[in-house]
Amino acid sequence: MPRYNDENIIEACQALARVPSLRQQIQKAYPADAPRILQILKLGEQLPDEFSGAYDLAVEVLVNEAPEVQVFEAEQDKGVYQVTIRGFPGAYLVKAPEYDASEVFVTKDQARSYIYENFGEFLH
Repeated sequence: MPRYNDENIIEACQALARVPSLRQQIQKAYPADAPRILQILKLGEQLPDEFSGAYDLAVEVLVNEAPEVQVFEAEQDKGVYQVTIRGFPGAYLVKAPEYDASEVFVTKDQARSYIYENFGEFLH
């Protein structure tokens, strides 16, 4: 599971609240409170503690369903591999083989900076 800080996840969830599968997962996990949770997410406000599991649902959607938006090639001892930025507008993460998914970012530029800082010397 990616790392995330409160500020980034709240802002990213504002964007992810538009993703149909997240809305469905929240409705399933919190049937009585889903409209309230989704409204809070859309407003970019912090969820009450009892609904904080919705942040994990959002990150799961980002990890498992977000399309690739940019691909970089890198090479290390074991050969060439891809480092990808995956996401939806307003919510991104970086994935690479044998590495945990990155923290959550709210812009592609933040994700690119993470790639250059962590994989820069290996990029083609």
